[in-house]
Amino acid sequence: MPMCCSKKAAQRQKEYEEEVRMRKLEEAARLEQEQRERDEARKAEIERIMQEEKQAELMKKKAEEDKAEQERLAQEQRMAEEQAEKERLAAEEAMNTSMSRGMSLSEPQQPMCKMPSGKFK
Repeated sequence: MPMCCSKKAAQRQKEYEEEVRMRKLEEAARLEQEQRERDEARKAEIERIMQEEKQAELMKKKAEEDKAEQERLAQEQRMAEEQAEKERLAAEEAMNTSMSRGMSLSEPQQPMCKMPSGKFK
């Protein structure tokens, strides 16, 4: 075989090997890029889930605070109603006591009679 043919064959072989090497590098770069994109998507999904969980926790905490506030207000309302009832009963008792002091059992009770003016005596 002439020298020029073997040089051309060697050159073609070298070019072919270089092309194969370049394709392998491109494929490796493409695979690496895809892996990076998957990793970024996974990180973004994890971040999204963490944000949702954080938001859910905040909403749960807010609901618990609202419930506690409602219970506190209801308790205050019950206490105010109980206090008002005690005061009403105390006032009623005081009125009954003062009325019974005003009407002694030793005094004869006089029936109420109408005056000529139409008023009670």
